[in-house]
Amino acid sequence: MPALGWRRLCLAIALTAPLISGGLLLLAPDLSYYRGASGMAVMLVVLAACTLWPHAGKRARAALALLGAVLAVKIGAEAIGYSTAWSDLPAGVHVAWQAHLLGVVAAAIAFKTASAIPAR
Repeated sequence: MPALGWRRLCLAIALTAPLISGGLLLLAPDLSYYRGASGMAVMLVVLAACTLWPHAGKRARAALALLGAVLAVKIGAEAIGYSTAWSDLPAGVHVAWQAHLLGVVAAAIAFKTASAIPAR
């Protein structure tokens, strides 16, 4: 698999925003506001890890796998209502874990379909 390339990256970014917005309407219909780009940030990090994986050595793959597991635990903890004391969120404001999960899904879709889009 070749590197992701600018064209594919721009397409992934352009398609991720509406995917997250639409997904939040389905997964969190009671969510009044979503302020931030954390879902997009998760997508970029996961996409970078997926792009690095084929070229990584044994230790780098172990580190990427560990980071992936930590991300999964983090999203799971947020889904059951756990938030860290250092999150610095105001009272009554919660993490939109659904946006993070949708960011992972968007990265998987982008990576899987990247080979169908010509690189430039």
